[in-house]
Amino acid sequence: LLPAISFVVLGIGLVPLCYSWALYLFFLYWLLWLFFLYLLITLNFTRVVFFCLRVFLITAVLASITSRSLNFYPKSTTTKTIWCVVCNYRYLRHLVKKSNIQNSIGFSSMQSVSDQ
Repeated sequence: LLPAISFVVLGIGLVPLCYSWALYLFFLYWLLWLFFLYLLITLNFTRVVFFCLRVFLITAVLASITSRSLNFYPKSTTTKTIWCVVCNYRYLRHLVKKSNIQNSIGFSSMQSVSDQ
């Protein structure tokens, strides 16, 4: 709960420091990324390296797709930032749910072994 509260406070506190919405969303994106990184460290430390690589890869691919290949999306920095945040958030939410399920399965199997 404390990391979530500090994330919200930092996100609100960055508003007067940023001179544009693109810069604010950029900082907010990295705060969100650090928050999920903290969650993954507390859930399972071995996935952190793969998590970092996947997030950077997804961000790079989405930025190149939105800026070069698809003319459907505007080429502004703000739109690219929002697009990366949305797609990474969905992927990160999937990872956290998967980790929670695996941790609960591991916990229940440990409990059944200790009960015997």
